[in-house]
Amino acid sequence: MSRRKVLTFCTLVMYSGLMRITATAFKAQCLRLLDQVSRTGEELIILKRGRPVARVVPARDEKPWIALRGRGEFMGDPFASVVDEADIDALQ
Repeated sequence: MSRRKVLTFCTLVMYSGLMRITATAFKAQCLRLLDQVSRTGEELIILKRGRPVARVVPARDEKPWIALRGRGEFMGDPFASVVDEADIDALQ
């Protein structure tokens, strides 16, 4: 293993599911790291001089409401009036 690969490997640090990597190492491994974030769902923090400068998080679904399809149910009559007749009479 070359010295450069060893150094690049050492720049990826994981803290309980949170991955941190230097900007230089991210640049060299960008596509692999993006695939990893997409696959695992864990966020990646990119560091520059030891300070966080960017966060890579998995993309959300474009239409998250589709996941709710078929889970709802009607309660009561959907065509019923929302105001009671007694309340209408009281307003007149």
